[in-house]
Amino acid sequence: MPLVCVVGHSKCGAVSAAIREGDYPDNLRAILDAIKANISETESVSVAINENISSTVAKVRRNAVILESHVIVVGAYYDIRTGIVAWI
Repeated sequence: MPLVCVVGHSKCGAVSAAIREGDYPDNLRAILDAIKANISETESVSVAINENISSTVAKVRRNAVILESHVIVVGAYYDIRTGIVAWI
């Protein structure tokens, strides 16, 4: 069975940037805005990373091609310090 794995990682600079706001170039702003739409108002990067993973998994699962193909979609969190992957 086909599988899609959405993986987020600890200390993610993109999620950190989405939380703290700032003056970013338009191409980066588009990515940060997409992440910001996936997360709640929080100052915790760890919480935001997990929210972003879960939200992205949900969006991918709703994709028509994914639905038609009966693809399994899962989320994972990779800790870059320890190398441990936690399945969500």
